[in-house]
Amino acid sequence: MLQVRDVMSRDVLTVNTDMDIHTLARTLTAAHISGAPVLDGKGELVGVVSLHDLVHHEGQVGDTETAAYWHGEPRLPGGYNLVDLSKSETTVEQIMTPAVYSLDEDAGLVELCDFFLKGEIHRVLVTHKGKLVGIVTPTDMIRCLRHQLTLPIPAS
Repeated sequence: MLQVRDVMSRDVLTVNTDMDIHTLARTLTAAHISGAPVLDGKGELVGVVSLHDLVHHEGQVGDTETAAYWHGEPRLPGGYNLVDLSKSETTVEQIMTPAVYSLDEDAGLVELCDFFLKGEIHRVLVTHKGKLVGIVTPTDMIRCLRHQLTLPIPAS
């Protein structure tokens, strides 16, 4: 039976709590991802931050549409103004979700699916003995499903 370790991405981009949101937006879009685990100054996992957190924050402080940061291309609908995040002193720590949604790499895929469905989350951090070893997104699950659908049927 497949386990979380079989579908996770092992190359995990992380960000630090003291990163400013301008650098965060550029980092996430350059990597073509929508969120990342957050590490504190000691390298401990303390939360997750996403473009959703950035949009939510910017929506509270000004008239903006930070969806412009998707893939690094400005695509603002009429009536919106782009806020220059380079002037912001806001840090990742101030906008991140301070909860860590994680599963051990030995967990089964049913548990992983339940985690996604019940938690209304878009990334699950994978740990081994409490340390970050990977990440799973819905895209990883679809990739796994696609592979399983194309496997040859075993002969009886």
